[in-house]
Amino acid sequence: MTTCEADLIRHAACGDQEAFRQLWEAHHAAAMAAALRLCHQRALAEEITQGAFLLAWRASCGTHAQRGGPGAL
Repeated sequence: MTTCEADLIRHAACGDQEAFRQLWEAHHAAAMAAALRLCHQRALAEEITQGAFLLAWRASCGTHAQRGGPGAL
């Protein structure tokens, strides 16, 4: 993980949608490929990939509220 990527993760965890979009752009193809190898169905692999990123987004949004970070407002 690069410093830039670590910064994107920190920003996304604080609710920065643009940072999360950049992470999506950087990693969704690899996540999709992994899901496709597991289920062998493109539509299901797309749902799995989207679901995984949605869970990551929701988890990051929940944790900054507990920390009292900028997204806690």
